[in-house]
Amino acid sequence: MTVQAESVHPLLACALHAWQELELEVGETALVAGDGPLADIFRLAALWHGASPVIKLGAGGGQVEGVRSCEVPDDDPESVLDELAVQLAEAPAVAAVDLTGRAVVADMFFEILPRYSRLLLAGDTGEPLTIDYYVNIHRKGIGVLARRADPNTADARMLQRASDLLASAERAAACRKAADSGS
Repeated sequence: MTVQAESVHPLLACALHAWQELELEVGETALVAGDGPLADIFRLAALWHGASPVIKLGAGGGQVEGVRSCEVPDDDPESVLDELAVQLAEAPAVAAVDLTGRAVVADMFFEILPRYSRLLLAGDTGEPLTIDYYVNIHRKGIGVLARRADPNTADARMLQRASDLLASAERAAACRKAADSGS
């Protein structure tokens, strides 16, 4: 499936809006859980925001150049999560996005995110989620946003910003490639 330039505008605008809400800055670590074109566009937009490294959590899906992949096996996730938690603790700051909507993924984020991280829960599966607010949010100082990542509701300002970025042929090609690889 080949993605047309106009169809990546709302996807990119949605990702740009999310990273702006999370106040992603140059040199911070960005994590994105999820598969599909929107997740790959989120990873690409994090790179364009200057995040380093950008880490894809999960298996399958496309691969965006410059993004590190971290597969979390279902049978024994603890060793991988422990190693990732150590890496994140050394990062200057961390911003994360969950596009899966799965409670187990949100739980994983709450366990591995270091102090003062920011997290956007943006999946739409509607799984119930129980959070130990004091331990996983308050004590760590994690900022949590929860809203559905819906490209159909991108505002005019973010659509304009996406258009400006996609005016570069190189960026437009990278964006189309990311959207194609995630489908």
